[in-house]
Amino acid sequence: MKSTILLCRCEWAHVIDPGQCEQIETGLTAASAPFTVIPDLCGKAAARDPGLLAQAATPGAVIIACHPRAVHALLQAAGFPQGVALPTVMNLRRESPASILAALGPATPLSCSGNSTERPTASDPDWHPWFPVIDYNRCTGCRQCVSFCPFGVYTVDAGEKVQVTHPRQCKNNCPACARICPEFALIFPKVNDCPIDGSEVLAEHIDRRKSAALNPDSDIHALLALRRQRAGLGKFERNLEQAEQERAACLRKAGAQDEVAT
Repeated sequence: MKSTILLCRCEWAHVIDPGQCEQIETGLTAASAPFTVIPDLCGKAAARDPGLLAQAATPGAVIIACHPRAVHALLQAAGFPQGVALPTVMNLRRESPASILAALGPATPLSCSGNSTERPTASDPDWHPWFPVIDYNRCTGCRQCVSFCPFGVYTVDAGEKVQVTHPRQCKNNCPACARICPEFALIFPKVNDCPIDGSEVLAEHIDRRKSAALNPDSDIHALLALRRQRAGLGKFERNLEQAEQERAACLRKAGAQDEVAT
């Protein structure tokens, strides 16, 4: 059994099924395995929670959550120490509780009962943690996201590196910027679309993007205008159109909220 186990319940979006989380908790409790339940890993990462970072950096640490690419990007955005090996991630979006528990080593079957684990509530219920994280293994620094996002989520630091500086300014349920990223470098852990949910980027995704001829040096707004003039080109072009629609909807919603506030 691993010494440090973190379980994310994804209590706001529930991209991880609560029933699966309960099965994991039951199995770990019955096996007397020490573990920590995290209400929402995204929220902890946005807060750069030192406790999360310390536990995740423990040798042999395991995080039971969603896609590994998303979890690792969240940790790095939170300030995970450089030079330290990232923890193992077990993916409840793809793996069953039984297979995860078997991999961890508990001999107690899922049906056995144990002491219930306290389920902490989100520390900031007024903010639903929805924001992008950047996979720097794929980011080329084209800045399409910086120019496309109207809410000031992104900035460019002194080293010309794109950063998600203001995650709370991102608008819930809007993954528009990720749809226009030429390299699939933007991840929204709570969406259900591959690969912007943090799942692995496959050859078919790259081929589709190449066929769309998205030039990192082009102006994304001009490209979208061109796509509007053409019909039936394929899934990626529809994604671009969807990105523009999501962006426009967020702008309308933000404008309506400003009017109410005044």
